[in-house]
Amino acid sequence: QEEALLNQEEALLNQEEALLNQEEALLNQEEALLNQEEALLNQEEALLNQEEALLNQEEEEALLNQEEALLNQEEALFNQEEALLNQEEALLNQEESLFNQEEALLNQEEALLNQEEALLNQEEALLNQEEALLNQEEALLNQEESLLNQEEALLNQEEALLNQEEALLNQEEALLNQEEALLNQEEALLNQEEALLNQEEALLNEEDALLNQEEALLNQEEALLNQEEALLNQEEALLNQEDALLNQEEALFNQEEAAVC
Repeated sequence: QEEALLNQEEALLNQEEALLNQEEALLNQEEALLNQEEALLNQEEALLNQEEALLNQEEEEALLNQEEALLNQEEALFNQEEALLNQEEALLNQEESLFNQEEALLNQEEALLNQEEALLNQEEALLNQEEALLNQEEALLNQEESLLNQEEALLNQEEALLNQEEALLNQEEALLNQEEALLNQEEALLNQEEALLNQEEALLNEEDALLNQEEALLNQEEALLNQEEALLNQEEALLNQEDALLNQEEALFNQEEAAVC
């Protein structure tokens, strides 16, 4: 019985080691998820560069439509990221379930240790009570059957844990594929946004140049108006001189006519 108990304890230790390996794998998966999120941020930066490149395109209305499409894509990406966070929360809940199972295994191990202590006490009693040996052996057989049933239950728990671990691995693989798709989408969006920024900058430069040209034309028009006003003043002065000459000629004509008379 002591050897069987030691074998059960060894099996429990192996189960605990397997659980620790599962926990370490979960931590590695969480670290991989964090690395993927960092890669998502890098792709978002690349999307901003794409938007700056899109700004170099020609039509401003098309730019506005592209920016609206980019905003819709970014909203979809944020929704996907929220779904990923929910999946990560589900993984944490599963990890908590594994910890609870490990605690249950520890409780079973403590129960086995208590049983081993009871068996030692029984062995001492057997040495002192040879007459009650057969009855105690029957009780030990019953305990052994109970231990076998416990071992079978532990094996069933181990099988359930392996199935949960396989399901977790499948979920994490799906999450990795989703995050890779999100990273590709964010990279494309950042490139579009960079192109849009370049187009807007070019349009602003063109508008500044047009405003400068309009200001120069207004200054030229003002100068022309000033020249026209000066010419009109000169023409008015000439007309006044002509009127004076006509008046002088008329006076001379009147003098000549008076002299003739």
